[in-house]
Amino acid sequence: LYGRLPGFRVQLLADSSWLQARDNFYLAQQQLPLSLHLEYDSPWWKLLAGDFSTREDAARARHQLTTQGWPDAWIVNCRVIIAGPLAAASEPEPLIPVYSFFTIQVAALRDTSNLVEFRSRLGELVILSELDSFQICVGRFEQRNGAQAVLSGIRQQYPAAFIRKTGGK
Repeated sequence: LYGRLPGFRVQLLADSSWLQARDNFYLAQQQLPLSLHLEYDSPWWKLLAGDFSTREDAARARHQLTTQGWPDAWIVNCRVIIAGPLAAASEPEPLIPVYSFFTIQVAALRDTSNLVEFRSRLGELVILSELDSFQICVGRFEQRNGAQAVLSGIRQQYPAAFIRKTGGK
């Protein structure tokens, strides 16, 4: 199962520049053993880390992040991604390094002018950048079968959507 429940993330930055946000996202990917989320909330790009079910877990992560080069990190309330049985979502989960993950690509764009429209349809996006285009994706899954379970629902709106693996380690 895949779902979103009330929870917490640690916001690392808010920047009006897509390029700055993207560069910080890539930097964070290399440094941090947490899931990362790049969200657009006009006019700000927000870089968030983690999916925490309790404020205490988020506070522990925030403390670690402030000592790892993100001194202005702060905790935000949001809906977090929960993979697995939703009944177990209330249990605090240990921090699991996520260096590579599966995601569902719904589109590829040459510029970011349509991101607000995609976000209004899909919610939180995973945005990947390759050479001269941006891949618009949804979801972060540790295993391919988690993405597979969600793909049919996404294809109702985006028939050409597909699963891709990203990350390196």
